[in-house]
Amino acid sequence: ANLYRILAGEDVKKKRESKSFGDADVEHIALATGIDLRSPEGDLEEQRWTTLPDGDFPEDRLASLCTEWSRVSERSTFWYEASHRALIDRALHAVLDTFDGSLVLTYELSVETSREDKSGTTYVLRGAVDYTVMFDRQGKLAAGRSTSCPAPLKPLNFVGVEAKKVLDITEAKMQLVAEVCALRKIRTAAGRSGLIYGVLSNAEKWQFIMIDEEDKLHVSDIITVKLGTPDRD
Repeated sequence: ANLYRILAGEDVKKKRESKSFGDADVEHIALATGIDLRSPEGDLEEQRWTTLPDGDFPEDRLASLCTEWSRVSERSTFWYEASHRALIDRALHAVLDTFDGSLVLTYELSVETSREDKSGTTYVLRGAVDYTVMFDRQGKLAAGRSTSCPAPLKPLNFVGVEAKKVLDITEAKMQLVAEVCALRKIRTAAGRSGLIYGVLSNAEKWQFIMIDEEDKLHVSDIITVKLGTPDRD
């Protein structure tokens, strides 16, 4: 039918379905990225991630971060997302400082990926990732840097971070899943393998997700941080 319309001089427009990260459901994520996380019932299928590393975050930097968080908490109201980001910013930079400048933090990274199905319909997944951590391979991504960093033994696994002000951060989990799937598809298309991680936080509650190399979703329990102290539930 399309061939007849083309020969007849008619304009044939392919169908395009586009959704933002915040509006995408698990079906649209699968259609736009090829990463199918649907359970047999059509819901999001996930595995509990229980092997989060403890890490060796320096005690002095942890104490400094807690003091900074306490000061910000005392002087801020938390009615808006910007206030929560102020704390998340400090936490992320404290972690990046332990890598001696080899990691950089990108804000509001615009991402778009798409796939076309057999019927000719193109499914698009798009949006901005609040924070993206990446390796500064040439030492030139960060403004004002003049010295190069040594290349890593293997490419850095991307980390996407989504900041929210909602008390129940699980409301935004699907958005983070969409972001991480889009990043994985883009890296795979560029010939880069590796795990993709995601972080969801409102500064007080933190949840971590991972897409493994078999496109399986792993989700951690929610970690609650008592602002101003190094303790956690």
